Amino acid sequence: MLAVFCREAARRLLLVFVLLVMPASVAKADNPADYERAAKSAMSASDFATAAENYRKAYELVKGGDDVLAFQYRLRQADALSAQGYKNDDPAALQGSLEPYRDALEMAVRAKNRDGWIETTNDMGNMLLVLGERARDPMMLRYAVTVFESTTDVVKRESELDIWCLTQKNLGSALWLLGREEKAKVHLKRAIAILNAALETCAREHAPARWAEIQFALGRTRLQLGNWEPDIKNLVKAIAAFEAAIAEKTRERAPGDWAIAQSGIGDALLGIAKREGRPGQFEMAVQAYDAALSVMTPESEPVAWPHTQENRGSALLALGEGGAGIETLNKARAAFEAASIRSNRERAPRQWASIHMNLGAVLRALGEREDSPDALIKSIAAYQVALRELTPAGNLQSWAYAQYKMGQAYLALGKRTDDNAIFVAGRDQLRVAWNAYKSTNGTGYDAYFRELSAGFDAALAQ
Repeated sequence: MLAVFCREAARRLLLVFVLLVMPASVAKADNPADYERAAKSAMSASDFATAAENYRKAYELVKGGDDVLAFQYRLRQADALSAQGYKNDDPAALQGSLEPYRDALEMAVRAKNRDGWIETTNDMGNMLLVLGERARDPMMLRYAVTVFESTTDVVKRESELDIWCLTQKNLGSALWLLGREEKAKVHLKRAIAILNAALETCAREHAPARWAEIQFALGRTRLQLGNWEPDIKNLVKAIAAFEAAIAEKTRERAPGDWAIAQSGIGDALLGIAKREGRPGQFEMAVQAYDAALSVMTPESEPVAWPHTQENRGSALLALGEGGAGIETLNKARAAFEAASIRSNRERAPRQWASIHMNLGAVLRALGEREDSPDALIKSIAAYQVALRELTPAGNLQSWAYAQYKMGQAYLALGKRTDDNAIFVAGRDQLRVAWNAYKSTNGTGYDAYFRELSAGFDAALAQ
């Protein structure tokens, strides 16, 4: 009897220990409300992966029983995975959100939950935009356009103004990304028409935050179109749209949005400066980039931060080449080097190659200005890095341009070292590229290759 009593006492003590010491979430592991509270806490701490897992567990407990909760938990799981993918550059999380979003859509349809269906399509469409942009996948972007178009067909402008404005902004953003990826002006022009029409209805006095979001989307779209056109009309209008957006989304109210808009203003000013060649415009672009970088960080904006640093470097490089001096060129070099450290080839291969191309350009400028063989050697190395991504099959013209610029750096290095071996190496590299270019029927850079090849021959003949 004593042994039985001792075992029972020990069992009760163990139970008391579990109830008093172990966390509540463990003690009540079968309660979906506990998982929901844990998920909300994790979301507040930006621990999106943990939040998604807790919402998944809550969903598993209620599915097949409480359809309302099942829908809510499944949608929140998808949203948490989407946030994990966007904020932490996690492609697997973005892909992983697809199934929960589809489940939530099916549940909304079965329950005739119109509001839930609209919310899910908007959230899913935004995830597809991020996934398509990161993967440079036009199919995903077209899917996002289709999703947003289906929402605009359902939402009523008169009685659901805020949601209507949101869906119009989302559709415009999807068309902007699709147009950028497919290099199709028709998508950009359609986006501009949709966003301008939305601004006529979504007035600032009724929905200031939504109005600012539409202005920002319009600025991005006009910026992209302006970069493809010879005149500056759309670039000027892009600046006006970005400035309208930050009149509402100020640095104090929305610092992240304000910084992205400042970077967009810098991009438009840089585009205008390249066309008109006025130093003051390059300086204004640098000021806009500096404003953006005073707020954004590599952690908060893993794609926009290196983009802003790169374009700031481009403006400084133009000023330096225009006579601003070595100090300005060194600032440009520092900007490109900072961008190269943070740029991710897998996530943004074109950005990664562009940054190394610009780094090669500023190192060559420094090498020639300072008579520095070391800078020219580093310039050649930077072009070689860029050529890991730039290939004839991927983009013939970009590849040819990189080969030509690298050849220029070889020629400059040979002249400063008086080393025929460098001239021979540069000439041979250039001619291999030139022959490859001609074999693919390339013509745009043929004259440049010919001129540079003659430069090598002349240097070797001396």
